[in-house]
Amino acid sequence: MLYSARVNFARVKTFKKMQEIKEIQKKRLTKQETIEFLDKNKDILFNLIEKNVSYRQIAERFNLHLTNLHNYLNLDENKQDKEQAQQLASYEVLEQAEQELHKIKDDSTNATVRRQSELYQHRLYLAKIKNRKELDLNYKEQANDQQAVVPKLEIILNNQ
Repeated sequence: MLYSARVNFARVKTFKKMQEIKEIQKKRLTKQETIEFLDKNKDILFNLIEKNVSYRQIAERFNLHLTNLHNYLNLDENKQDKEQAQQLASYEVLEQAEQELHKIKDDSTNATVRRQSELYQHRLYLAKIKNRKELDLNYKEQANDQQAVVPKLEIILNNQ
């Protein structure tokens, strides 16, 4: 009996990437090697950010320097993807915060209500940190290239 072999190329590519990651984990990378490695694995990196994995955990997982990871994420071509991933992560944290409030029952003690309320406020704070543009009322977007324009005021006194 002959079996027809179906190959899922997406799984093969993912398996190859995971093999590369295991090899990379054995040694620390330089800044340039980090950029090249993360360029190849952008989708994995941003999926981890969406799942609320901290930068420190990501750096430890791939055996990278934390500063190199930050430098890579703050490159101009990666900023938008990073912000989108953090935005999705903040929505997940908001859902967790709402679940904390739903855990409060009618017969809950005062201490339980306070605890759930504190957990809600903490998760709301974490969501604000990840997505300041939408959730922080005091957030003001700063222009990178433009300086504040100060109107020039000229006072002319005429003594007559």
